[in-house]
Amino acid sequence: MKPPGGASIRELSSRHDVQITIPRSDNPSETITVTGYETNANACKDEIVQLIQDLESMFSQEMHLDPRFHPRLIGQRGRNLRKIQDEYQVEIRLPGRGDPDPSTVVVSGKVEEHVYDCIDKLRAMEEDYITDLIDRGQYLVHRNDAEERSAPKKVEITGAPWQLDNDDQFPAMSNANQGHQSQSSSVWGKRPW
Repeated sequence: MKPPGGASIRELSSRHDVQITIPRSDNPSETITVTGYETNANACKDEIVQLIQDLESMFSQEMHLDPRFHPRLIGQRGRNLRKIQDEYQVEIRLPGRGDPDPSTVVVSGKVEEHVYDCIDKLRAMEEDYITDLIDRGQYLVHRNDAEERSAPKKVEITGAPWQLDNDDQFPAMSNANQGHQSQSSSVWGKRPW
């Protein structure tokens, strides 16, 4: 069950023919004001109280899903997400853009078993998604920088001119060392030193 948002409030207001005022998020007050004929206002109030009780009685569980999987979970126009929510009778809340942990997902429902069954389903779907990424070679594991720095990479140089023992393989350097050319010039031109 979704917390009453703008559309729910408008629907309640229209159905009961009342005006509903909810405090802004920057206002510490928790008072919801219902204005209208007494019978209509009382009926609307009773429904709002029931909604709040339903929300407070819900069982919620937090889990972590790879943020790259979220678009697939949502599906085109939210179809996949709605289908899973309807199937397990749960509410799935995905993180917003500004959330500090983009992998945190909250699953809430009236029946604890349905929540855990939904979590199992989501984990299986995520595993299939990551397996697909691995099969396509698109999955990159984020490594810890400390681990990368702790194992220095060994570099080996072979076949360099100073490692060659045959003077014919690198004659300019060998000739200069043997005195065949002056020390101030070489095959590449005059040396600055």
